[in-house]
Amino acid sequence: MQPLRIGSEANLHGEGKLSLEGRALSSREERDQYTYNPTVGVTAGIYWGGGILPWGMPVDQRLDEAYSLSYTTPPLEEDLEVTGDPKIVLYISSTADTAYFHVKLTDVGPDGTSKWVTDGGLLASHRNSHAQPEALNPGQVYELKIDLKYVAYLFRAGHRIRVDIASADFQNAWPTAKAAVNTVYRGSKHPSRMILPIVPCKNLQLPSPNLRYSPRPRPTPEEIPNAEHHITYDLVTQMVTVSLAKNSITKSHDGRTESHRRSSSIYSVSQTNPADTVLKATHEYTMLRPEGEIKIEANEVVTSDVEMFDYQTQVQITVDSKPHFQKTWSTSVLRKFN
Repeated sequence: MQPLRIGSEANLHGEGKLSLEGRALSSREERDQYTYNPTVGVTAGIYWGGGILPWGMPVDQRLDEAYSLSYTTPPLEEDLEVTGDPKIVLYISSTADTAYFHVKLTDVGPDGTSKWVTDGGLLASHRNSHAQPEALNPGQVYELKIDLKYVAYLFRAGHRIRVDIASADFQNAWPTAKAAVNTVYRGSKHPSRMILPIVPCKNLQLPSPNLRYSPRPRPTPEEIPNAEHHITYDLVTQMVTVSLAKNSITKSHDGRTESHRRSSSIYSVSQTNPADTVLKATHEYTMLRPEGEIKIEANEVVTSDVEMFDYQTQVQITVDSKPHFQKTWSTSVLRKFN
């Protein structure tokens, strides 16, 4: 294997191959197609900061890879460190006027397990501007430059590096509205490629870190939030639903006050009609004090169709179970190629 350097390019080749060795690109125009599946992302985990289940990450990405384009290197001959901001350049087209492209970088172990390392995505209609989205001309080829999340990761010898490409990130990104067949182009004319910030091996013997215990006391079992994360496939309606919930209790040091928090959400998307997407969330916050009980409850519903997003939010406050305050907000927003 040739020596690798910072900014090494991993080119996408036919038969799902990913090359780190500067393999010559085909002079012919080559392409790979896939049908947009809005439920890809069931193994993506939760990282969108909704406050319910932070950083719930699975281990194996193969459930999603069955509906993605995947490009994989041969087993590495030596350890390989990737530290920095990976990027990918894709040449794409779509049969729809908008499409989302999501890319994962994974570590494939000797047993075949594909472990999430980092990812990134871009709505193709935002390729030039987030403020002024532009429709795609179906069938026209566009260049997309997608930044992946910063990473510091060591790929071990014997493991393989994989790039997955799909058009959904279920649980973290709202599905685009229209069914589509999307295409990724390869070859010298359209050199789709991953740019990896590879750190050359320096064989430095660094001193062992001096890791000290945190001065904060360990949380009691009551203080550790109880979290739930379920994904359900409805084989009759062709809906996929992710359900999240978290409960926590916090007590003051003197034991005079106590607060209860409960958050839950249900997020559903249709496999056959990606515009049919619904998110429902509830947040409850109860404060128990010597002078009484204060309860705050917020409910929100987000729905979409091909043309619009609809938002509804309601807040209720009760004091000792008696109504104190209530307000409702609602609005509709035009979908702009998203």
